[in-house]
Amino acid sequence: MGRVFKFDLNTGLSDALEAFPELGEKAKKDLLFEPSGAFWVLAAPSGNTGTKAFLCRYDSTENLVREYPFDLNVYDYASLFADHDGYIWATGAH
Repeated sequence: MGRVFKFDLNTGLSDALEAFPELGEKAKKDLLFEPSGAFWVLAAPSGNTGTKAFLCRYDSTENLVREYPFDLNVYDYASLFADHDGYIWATGAH
């Protein structure tokens, strides 16, 4: 994913500015939305692969609440999934 822009379905236009500027040069790999409107971003240092990832929690008003760094073999198709027990699964390997 790398870069993210909001797209407005009503106007058919995307924002000129990239989303999540507070994450700097980190690549944005995936998004996971909660019913509350809060969401998570899986981010990683720039580049295609690496062993460090960041799970970034945003509230429903798009404010970054917290970054959780963790070890993950990151690749282009790294993804986030939620299960019925409330766990978030990140693809990759320890």
